[in-house]
Amino acid sequence: MSNDGKFYDRWTRLMFHCDALPSASNNQGNQDLTNVNSGVNILLDNANYKFGGGAIKNNAVTTYVGITGNVTSLNLGAGEFTFESWVYCTTANSFPAFFYSQQAGPTWYIARYPTSGEFYVQFNGADKIKLGFIPLNQWVHIAWVRWNGKSTAYINGVAAGSVADASLYNFNGGSPSLVIAAQLGASSIFNMDEIRISNTARWIGNFIPPSAPYGDLIFGTIPQGTPLRCQNHARYLPNYGKL
Repeated sequence: MSNDGKFYDRWTRLMFHCDALPSASNNQGNQDLTNVNSGVNILLDNANYKFGGGAIKNNAVTTYVGITGNVTSLNLGAGEFTFESWVYCTTANSFPAFFYSQQAGPTWYIARYPTSGEFYVQFNGADKIKLGFIPLNQWVHIAWVRWNGKSTAYINGVAAGSVADASLYNFNGGSPSLVIAAQLGASSIFNMDEIRISNTARWIGNFIPPSAPYGDLIFGTIPQGTPLRCQNHARYLPNYGKL
C-alpha cells in the first residue's frame, strides 16, 4: 500500500466501485476496456449500496451492463481466478446472473438459483455447482474462486462447496461478450456493488469479507521503502485479498 492509501496490483482485470454507472473510464482494473455499456436500462441506486455512494440496480429483464471491445484481454483460461461482488437480492423466485459470459463458445454464468437461493454456476449447459444459500434483503459478499485446479463458492467468506474445475473461463466474441447484473428468465430486482474480476485466487480458504471498498490500483513497481500492511506472510491484505 502506498502512502496515499492505494494498492499496487497486477491481478485485477476488472473492477467497478459502482459509485457511478460502470464505464470504460471508471474501470479500475489493469485492462483497457474500450466499450462498457451501462445504457441498457441499468440503474444507479444511491439509496441502497454497500460502500461509497451507489450501487448498480437491475429491475427489468432487459437490464444489464454489457462489455464488448478488447474483452479477450480479460480471458482467464484454465488458470487461477476470482469473481466477486457484494449483492443484494430481493425476490425469491428470481434468477439473477451476477457474471455471464456470452462468448462465441461455451457460455457460462454465476448466479443465484431461483426459489432455493443456492450459489449456482453453469458452464456450457451443465451444472458446475449448486450449493449453499444467498439470503434475501441484505448485502452478501459472493466469490467464485479457482485455486489448485478446484473452484470454490464463497458466501460471506464461508465456503459453500468446491468442485474440480479445468474449464476455460474466457470472453471470446459475442455481443456483449461479458454481461454483469443480468437476469435469466424470471423477473428480479437486485443490486451489485464492488464488482471485481482477478486472474488470481484472492482467497484460498474461509475469509472475513471486505469491510471497505477495494483499493484503487496503481500499476508498476513498488518503490523501495513503500510500507505494506499485510497479513498471512505478506500474501493477503485486509479488504483486498491477494497482493
